Amino acid sequence: MLSMKTIGLFLLLLPMGLMGQDCKLHSETDPFTKQTKLSTGFIYLDGASISFDADSKEVVVLISVEGADKCYDATSTAFVFFEGSKVKMTIRNGGTMNCEGLFQFVYRNTPTTNSILRMLEVGG
Repeated sequence: MLSMKTIGLFLLLLPMGLMGQDCKLHSETDPFTKQTKLSTGFIYLDGASISFDADSKEVVVLISVEGADKCYDATSTAFVFFEGSKVKMTIRNGGTMNCEGLFQFVYRNTPTTNSILRMLEVGG
C-alpha cells in the first residue's frame, strides 16, 4: 500500500500553480493485478501540465511542455529550483525518447522515503 508520506507528497505539491482546479486524487484498481493506483490527473499550468501517479512500486511525475519541437531522451535533464531557498535538484528524464514534449521522473516507492521525494515534499 501507499505510505502516508507519499500521499502527503501529493497533497503538498497540488497547490503549486493551481487556480480553482479539481484537486482530488483519483484512485483506480487494476482489474488483473488488483493494485491500487493514485493519480492527480493533469494539472494545467502556464505553458505546461503536470501529472502525479503512484502505486505500490513507483511514483511517476509526468510533465507535458506545450509547443512544437520539444524532444526529450534519456540524456535530457531538468533543473528544479525551490522558491525561497537556494536548493536545486537535477533530474534526468526517466521516460522514452519522444518529440511530444513529455518529460518523466520515475521514483521507486519504498518503505523509507526516497531523499528526492522528501526534498519535493518539504520544498528543499
